[in-house]
Amino acid sequence: NKIPAGKEGGVPARCGGKCGHCPTVIIHGIGQSELYVLDENGKRKIDKNGREIMAWPLSADMKSIARGLARPMLKMLITRKDNGFSDKAAAAVKSIFAPNASAPDGRRTGRTELVRYPNSVACCSEKEKNFIYSCIRLTHYTQTAGEDHLYYFAYDSFGNNLSVAEELFHFIQKVKEETGHSKINLVPVSLGGTIANSLFEFYPQVSGDLNRVVYIVPALDGSNIVGDIYTGNLSLKGKMLYNDLFPSFMRGYKGYLVNLLLRIPPRKVLSAAIEKTLAALQETVFSNSTVMWGLVPCAYYSEAAARHISDPAHAEIKRQADL
Repeated sequence: NKIPAGKEGGVPARCGGKCGHCPTVIIHGIGQSELYVLDENGKRKIDKNGREIMAWPLSADMKSIARGLARPMLKMLITRKDNGFSDKAAAAVKSIFAPNASAPDGRRTGRTELVRYPNSVACCSEKEKNFIYSCIRLTHYTQTAGEDHLYYFAYDSFGNNLSVAEELFHFIQKVKEETGHSKINLVPVSLGGTIANSLFEFYPQVSGDLNRVVYIVPALDGSNIVGDIYTGNLSLKGKMLYNDLFPSFMRGYKGYLVNLLLRIPPRKVLSAAIEKTLAALQETVFSNSTVMWGLVPCAYYSEAAARHISDPAHAEIKRQADL
């Protein structure tokens, strides 16, 4: 997939590996890649509005979901009792995440297409560049080293950890060959830290390929909140429920809006809805993804594994997660 040189920072790198800047490979954080849903013919699915359906960022028919939740929500608000609302809410969230689901053996239950960036940022379209720079703001770096020295390694945040690590190893070799440099800089961001862990563990020879490793808020031993979710110890009381759990994932006014909306249902109903939603996501997405298992801290792992993947159906997931 070589793109002919000619524009600024074309392929291969114009320095031929003789400049003072090693190329840099970004391993992005959770959800910082695009995943499309495919039909039985391997083509991207189209919704009724003619738009391509995405598994991530999540595509959802919010009007249909709102219609489905309207009646049970109204009944719940009037009676101040659940009346099946928590079950409906959990089912709605499960349906939204369904394209990201995997079976107990780790295989995807649906067909998806990951948007990859096989060449340097210099070879990306403006749309692709805007996406990459929105995920990690390195325009100052590229002004110094050049966009032909920046690469964005995209992976499925709900995929297979060991497969991603293998792909990353070969990606690094390709970057070296393409740029003419003998070493690269590696920048793991958040969830990318767990991918880097696997890379170093199972491909120790990569140490000879590295100039520097620069971690940015890395999940080197996972996340306590993920550990609490997997072990069933997530607190749904007080500040944790209203200020931390959902608003923490959203910036600006959306976080404040969620904070307000969470206070409308009775606390028991809200807690039931959240618990059932997390259980549904655990069953379809979290338990069957070894990338997600990488976010479970070591101190939580034994309890979490016994809780979710100790049965024979999850034997392969357990084997890989143990690694």
